[in-house]
Amino acid sequence: MKALALVGSIGPAFERRKPTLVERVMFSKPAARWGYAVGRPARDGTELLSAAAFSPEAVAPWWVDQSVALTSIPGTYDTMQAEGDRMDVSVLHSEKIRARTIVFHGAEDKFVPAPVGEDLHERIASSELVMVPHAGHMLPVTRPDLLGEKIAALAGCSK
Repeated sequence: MKALALVGSIGPAFERRKPTLVERVMFSKPAARWGYAVGRPARDGTELLSAAAFSPEAVAPWWVDQSVALTSIPGTYDTMQAEGDRMDVSVLHSEKIRARTIVFHGAEDKFVPAPVGEDLHERIASSELVMVPHAGHMLPVTRPDLLGEKIAALAGCSK
């Protein structure tokens, strides 16, 4: 691999701190499965989480409807949960990454604080940190042009 672009994840944030009781309950299998299975709680929960994820920017107009529709498909929640269960942050050895890397991070990310992105950047010797001002957790949705331009340049495909 010659180049790598990293866009945030909740895993490294949980690696650095213990989740709160509310987070543990919110992300527990029974609570989440019930929330995804029941119409109004699914929409309310998605709106609440989306507002935090997109903050300080507005939630994309199509985001909540699409998220609720996708998570209501049978098996979707179980697949998402299985991916989370398989995530083992103890095997993350970012200091071993040798490829040129861009670490993208929203400066106002409420899910993964800015120091996590800064720490990741410091651990990867050949990395560039792009700390996006006035941006939250949803950079691929809110700032696709910025990410696309930087990734294209990294891959040698810029205009």
